Amino acid sequence: MSQEKDFWTDRRIRIAAEKWQAGEKIIDIASDFDCSITLVASLINRRRDLFPERARPKCASKEKA
Repeated sequence: MSQEKDFWTDRRIRIAAEKWQAGEKIIDIASDFDCSITLVASLINRRRDLFPERARPKCASKEKA
């Protein structure tokens, strides 16, 4: 956990939040920061004030049915 706290500086959190609000996926944010998807997902889950819930895209096969 301390490694995670050391990784997420205020600046990195702000940049990640901006990317999230612009619609970037977790995998893209992780790639930009050269970290794991799990590390980004845990930040998002802890800081819902900065990373609001987004609507999940509907599956294309369900739309046709």
